[in-house]
Amino acid sequence: MQDSLGLFAKIFPSKFNKSNAVNDLDYRIHFALNCGAKSCPPIAFYNAAAIHAQLDLATQSFLEGESDFNDEGKVIYTTALFKWFYYDFGGSKGIRRIIAEQLKKDVPNYTIKYKKYSWDEDLANFV
Repeated sequence: MQDSLGLFAKIFPSKFNKSNAVNDLDYRIHFALNCGAKSCPPIAFYNAAAIHAQLDLATQSFLEGESDFNDEGKVIYTTALFKWFYYDFGGSKGIRRIIAEQLKKDVPNYTIKYKKYSWDEDLANFV
């Protein structure tokens, strides 16, 4: 997959994209969107009044299920979403910060490895 890693915006956005784009990026949205594949976050319904708590829970829950740690070898095996949208998460420093905050795991000297993404259908992935 060739991608801008979240670094570059669309070069020639449409009027629709310009008028509906968000000004401030919230990385947690990547853990709330679902394409129906096995490696996607579960489908959930969100409430505007509780959106921040719900996005925090979606992020934590998804990362708990998708992150494995080899403490002896100092390696994190985690979701490919971090790789695909690398700059949306603040690069490797941001990914480590998110893991530390969400999973209460101090990983400053760990190598980050990204798991293979499963595109197999999982349309029953609800919370």
